[in-house]
Amino acid sequence: MSNRVKIYITGACALLAALVLVLCILGGVFDFENKSSSGSISGAATTPEPVITPPPIETPDAMRTPPPVEDVIPEIEIFSITVIAGKGGSVSPRGNVEVSEGEAVSFTLTPDEGYEVMQVLVNGVDEGPCEVYTFTDVRENHSIYVVFALAQTVPDTPGDEEPPTTPEPPGEETPQPEPEVPENNTTGE
Repeated sequence: MSNRVKIYITGACALLAALVLVLCILGGVFDFENKSSSGSISGAATTPEPVITPPPIETPDAMRTPPPVEDVIPEIEIFSITVIAGKGGSVSPRGNVEVSEGEAVSFTLTPDEGYEVMQVLVNGVDEGPCEVYTFTDVRENHSIYVVFALAQTVPDTPGDEEPPTTPEPPGEETPQPEPEVPENNTTGE
């Protein structure tokens, strides 16, 4: 074995011995406060003296106080429903709505004038358009996202209504064209 390895091993052993000594001193294994009869400090290891606990005193049952009775209230979990309304309307209630476990909560979806509810996404699933959405028996967090769109108007088809008329000045009548009568050639000419 080379000298270099011997030096490393010796240094490691010395370091380990110093570390053990420090840990023993900090852990209270050595009692340096004990003085011998000659007045010098003894560095011998000591064992701690056992702690003796007296037995509990028994009292008659009549003198014992009963343990306190605590009202056991089951903890009710609170869940959150995140409400988001797109442009063109509102949802009530809005924001993050807290709901107690097992309870129900309804949301009213109100489009602005000229808008309509196009889509209702509950937890990312399209539930279709509606005016009110209700979560029943809530047992987890949820989300509701409402999409509003411009209201679709049905265009009028030609011929469904009378053409607008312009008022005639008083005293003048506009001649109405006479309806054409088809000629009937049934005589065999």
